[in-house]
Amino acid sequence: MNNGLYNGLDSGLNQGRFSGLDNGLALGLFGNVRAKLDKDVIPYIENAKIMRAQEIFAINYLVTNTKKFFLWDKIKAIYPFLGDTLLSNAFNLKIPIDSNSAYRLNFDTNLPLITRFGVEFIGNSSSWATTNLIPSQVLIKGNLALGCYINGGNLGGSPYPVTMGSSTTLNTNTDVISLAIRTTGKYFIPNGEAQPFVSSSDTTITGNYIGTALNGLANLYRNGIELGNTATSTNGGISGSPIFIGALGQNISSTYQNVRLGICFISTGLTKIDVRNFDMIIQNYVSILNRR
Repeated sequence: MNNGLYNGLDSGLNQGRFSGLDNGLALGLFGNVRAKLDKDVIPYIENAKIMRAQEIFAINYLVTNTKKFFLWDKIKAIYPFLGDTLLSNAFNLKIPIDSNSAYRLNFDTNLPLITRFGVEFIGNSSSWATTNLIPSQVLIKGNLALGCYINGGNLGGSPYPVTMGSSTTLNTNTDVISLAIRTTGKYFIPNGEAQPFVSSSDTTITGNYIGTALNGLANLYRNGIELGNTATSTNGGISGSPIFIGALGQNISSTYQNVRLGICFISTGLTKIDVRNFDMIIQNYVSILNRR
């Protein structure tokens, strides 16, 4: 037999055999793992194309424990920031569908950096994402929460950087909802700047920050420890525009921020026990991924 033909057949058969074995083994292992995953993990990892074992383990931990501590049903959107592509990082774990109606993120033209630590908005007016979640349609004034785990970035960028937030108009006195984590202080505004809001002189950069409003009180936490609180007002409103990450919607030019995020969420209001449990879960989640 011609040497070239023999070598070609030999190479093709061997490569095919080993490729088949590798693929079969991978599928078999995934099938075994899949059987042990929470049912709400599977559509997320399939649609976002999450294949790393460490990331699958982390997301299963996140889902099972938010359910265990009765947080899952309170969450409206949660962004684990997993995978290697922009789309994989855009998925909302609660509704893992590639659609605006599922609160899948839309990133602006100057894309964030995709890193093993999460996503980093680079601190200019074209680096942000919209969640497509409109507070007035999904949340209730005085019963809402925003949260994010920050593990990098300088928290600067614009004159008034905002980590997450929304405002119907440029007039932030009316109905803004925002979580602004800055080097000069930390702020959680639940229903307009003209109403009482939480502020803290804390100057740390990294940490797990949760702002929540519930039962007439607004609280701001870092790593489960309260930074401040205030009684909320029945006045003010709740924004009719989508919540942005990396800036404040409707006022981007003054609020874009350089911030690296390991996870973000939007939920109904959280009790002090909820915050303590959610902080524990998020801290463990980022530890599994070596994102501290």
